[in-house]
Amino acid sequence: MRSFFSELKRRNVLRAAALYVGAAWALAQGLAQLFPAFGVSDWAVRWIVVAAAIGFPFVLIFAWFYEFTPEGLKRESEIDPSDSVTRGTGKKLDRWIVAVLSLAVVLLLTNQLVLHKDESAATTAQTPDKSIAVLPFESLSEDKANAYFAEGIQDEILTRLAKIGALKVISRTSTQQYSAKPGNLPEIAKQLGVANILEGTVQKSGESVHINVQLIRAASDEHLWAESYNRKLDDIFGVEGEVAQAVADMLKAKLSGAEAAQLATKPTRNPAAYDAYLRGLALMDRTTAWAENAVQGIAAFEQAVKLDPELAPAWARLSYAQSRFYSGWEASDARRDAARYASEMAARLAPDSAETLIAQGFYRFWVERDYVGARGIFERVRSQLPNGAEPIAALASIAREQGRWAESQHLYAEALALDPRNLRLVVTAAQAALAMRDFAAGQRLIDRAVAIAPADVATTTLQAQLLQMRGEIEQARRLLDQATNTSGDILFLYLVTSNAIMLHRPGPALAAIATELARADRRSSDDGYLQFLRAELQRDAGDSASAANSYRQARESLAAELRTAPTNYWLPATLALIEAGLGNEAEALAHARRAIELLPAAEDAYFGPNFEEGLARVQARFGHREEAITALQRLAAIPYGLWPVTPATLRLDPDWDTLREDPRFVALTKQPVTEYKVPPHG
Repeated sequence: MRSFFSELKRRNVLRAAALYVGAAWALAQGLAQLFPAFGVSDWAVRWIVVAAAIGFPFVLIFAWFYEFTPEGLKRESEIDPSDSVTRGTGKKLDRWIVAVLSLAVVLLLTNQLVLHKDESAATTAQTPDKSIAVLPFESLSEDKANAYFAEGIQDEILTRLAKIGALKVISRTSTQQYSAKPGNLPEIAKQLGVANILEGTVQKSGESVHINVQLIRAASDEHLWAESYNRKLDDIFGVEGEVAQAVADMLKAKLSGAEAAQLATKPTRNPAAYDAYLRGLALMDRTTAWAENAVQGIAAFEQAVKLDPELAPAWARLSYAQSRFYSGWEASDARRDAARYASEMAARLAPDSAETLIAQGFYRFWVERDYVGARGIFERVRSQLPNGAEPIAALASIAREQGRWAESQHLYAEALALDPRNLRLVVTAAQAALAMRDFAAGQRLIDRAVAIAPADVATTTLQAQLLQMRGEIEQARRLLDQATNTSGDILFLYLVTSNAIMLHRPGPALAAIATELARADRRSSDDGYLQFLRAELQRDAGDSASAANSYRQARESLAAELRTAPTNYWLPATLALIEAGLGNEAEALAHARRAIELLPAAEDAYFGPNFEEGLARVQARFGHREEAITALQRLAAIPYGLWPVTPATLRLDPDWDTLREDPRFVALTKQPVTEYKVPPHG
C-alpha cells in the first residue's frame, strides 16, 4: 500500500498546492503595484490575499478527489490505475509552477529595485541636504528657574538660522514638542522633513554661561560638528550668530552680505536686559496657558526695554505680544496704545529688521484690521525671512479674511511645510477649510491634528465640529463627552452647548459650564460668555426663571466689558442673543446691527458673516421671517466661519423653528452642501 505522502505526490496534490501558492503570490505582487496607479486602496490587496488563503484547502481537496483526463474531469475513484495520466499532468504542472514562480520573482525584484528605489529617491528629493530642525535645548542649570535661558538661546539661534535663504529651517513651534535629546532622530527628522538636527545644552550659573551644541545628520546619526562656548553674561550676545554661521558653513549654505551682517548683529550689551528678553521669548513661545504666560512675557519685555531702551527686538516682541493680547483677550484702548507705541519704538531703532516688520504687520492685522497694509508688510517680511512660517501663515489668514479662499489654503500649506507639527496652525487651516464647507480638505487637516495631539481640546473641537456640520450630532456628543477641557477653551464650550441644544439634552453641557465657572484659575473675561451659554442651556431645558437670571448676569458682565472695549464686535453680537433671551426685541436687534457695523462682511469675509447670522437668529426668534430667510439664503451660499450654517444644522437648530413652515427654508434644509473646493496650486 502506498504511503499517504506518496499518494499525495501521485495525485499531484503537492504540485497543485505549489502552483496555487505561486499564482496567489504573483497576483498579490502585481496588484500591489498596479492598484495605486488607479487609486485603489491597500485593503483591496489584503482582501485578495485573505480570499486566496480561504481557497487553499479547497484546492487541496479538489486535487485529491479529482483528476484531469483526456475525457475531462473525473473522480479519482472512477479511474482505473492503468488509465491514470497523473504522471503527464504532473510534468505540465511542473512547467506551470516554474513559469509562475519566475513571474513572481520578476515582480518582486521590480517592486524592490525599481519602485522602492523611486520612492526612496522621491523622499530624498523632498528632504534637501540643507535642511535643519533645532530641537529644544536642555537646561543643565542647577537653578530650575533658569530653564527659560536655554529656551531663549534656542529661539535666538533658530531666529538667525531662519534668515538664511539657502537653508530650510523648521519653526520652533514644531520642534518644541520633542525632548532635548531624543533617541529616535531619524523618525523625528522624517516627521519634520529635514536632513539635519541641531541639539544643545545650556548651563547658567551666576554670571557664567556654558553652551554645548552639535549638528547631526539624522539618517546616519553622524555628528557633523560640535562646539562648546564658555562665556560671561556680558559676553554672551554674539553666541547665537556664531552658532548659526557655523551651521551654515557645515551645510555649505552660502550667505548673502545682508544675511552675514544680520548674524553678526549683537542686540544689546546689557546682560540684565538680555536676560529679561530671553525670559520673555521663552514665555511667549509656550503653547499652554497662553494668556497667563503672555502677561508674564509682556512684563519681561517691558523690563528688558526699561533696562535697555535701545533693545529693538524686545520692543518688537513687546508690540507683537500686546497686539495678540488685544486681538484674543482684551480689546481695550490701553492695550491698543501699548502695542502701537512698542511698534513705533522698534521702527525707530531698527526699521528694516524682520522682527520690527512682523510687529508692524500684526499691529495692522490684529489691531487696526488694515488687511491691505498688513499684507504688504508680510510680503516684505517673507522675502527677508525665507524660512519664516509666521509671515506666510499671516498672509494665509489675511487672504481668508479678504475672501481669497483658494489662495488662503495654498498659503496655509506653504506655512505648514515650514512648521509641520504646529497644532495651532493646523487647526487654523482646518477651520478655514470647514468655513468653505470643504469637508474632504477639513478631514485631512483634522487627521493631521489628531496625529500631532489626539487628546488636545482644539483637536476634539474640530472633530466634533465636522460631525455637527454633517448632522451627526450624536457622534459629536460622544466625542465631546470624552474630552477634558483643562484649558478652559471657550470655543469647545460653545460647541458643547450648541450640540446639546440640537440634541435637546442640556444636562451634561450644563454640568460642563458649571465646572468651568467653578474653576479658580479661569479667565474672568470669560464669565459673561459662560453665563450666556448657561442661560441658553437652561432655556432649552425649560427652566425659564434660571435662564432669565443667567441672561441678566451675562448682560451685566459683557456690558461692563463693552464699556472698556467698545470696538470688540463679539460683545454686542453676544449681547444681542442675551437680550433676545430676555425678550427685549429692540435691544437685541440694535446690538446685532451694531456688531455688523463694527465688522461688516464686506470688510471681513471670514468673521463678518457670523454677525449677519446673529442678526438672522434674532429676527427668527421674534418672527421676522422674510429678513431671516433672505439672510440665510445668502449665508448658505457663501463660505464663512466660525461654523457656517449647513442644511443639517438648519434642520436641527431650534433657533430656526419659526421658519420651518416656509417652503424657502425647507428648500435650504434639503439642498446639497455648498462646498468650495480648492483647485491644485499653480
